[in-house]
Amino acid sequence: MNDKELLNLIKSRRSIRKFKDISLKEEDLKDLIEAGIYAPSGSNTQCYRFIIITNKEDIDFLAKKKIKIVGNSKAIILVIADLDSCPYLKSNRKEIFDKLPYQDCAIAMGNIILLAEAKKIASCIIHLSKHWYSYKEIMKRFNLNSRYELQGLIMLGYSDKKEDYQTATHAGRLIKRRKLNQYLLEVRK
Repeated sequence: MNDKELLNLIKSRRSIRKFKDISLKEEDLKDLIEAGIYAPSGSNTQCYRFIIITNKEDIDFLAKKKIKIVGNSKAIILVIADLDSCPYLKSNRKEIFDKLPYQDCAIAMGNIILLAEAKKIASCIIHLSKHWYSYKEIMKRFNLNSRYELQGLIMLGYSDKKEDYQTATHAGRLIKRRKLNQYLLEVRK
């Protein structure tokens, strides 16, 4: 894939929340995790951890405890920060580095959804936070102790429809991006 093809893949990717009733291959799911583990990480902590969920009971549990649309998934990847792998969080430099686990996991999720798109697997990232009302129940369900912190989940499946980039909306706003110069801020001189 050349740079233009990669840019087109990035530009054409959409968050999909409804999937065909087709299971994903285990090999594809492992490839997605491999893409995640090759994400850069602050101080090379590689603090991202993943749980692949394909059984309907766990998917339904997450739909009930997080958000109903998660139940449409054919597979889910839970993305978790392993805080024990971040020694700087226990140092006198904690305030400087305290956001790194979250940023690292976000980059890993980005890698995962781009490889999914290349494999024609649709995806949607859903934010998870310790402030979510059912956070403790989700942690307990997947046997996660306090060294771990949920970051998000990625819904996966084969798309039930193709979005028209020119006209599609989300939350009442066009998903189409404005011109590049509208995102660039001028640097003060």
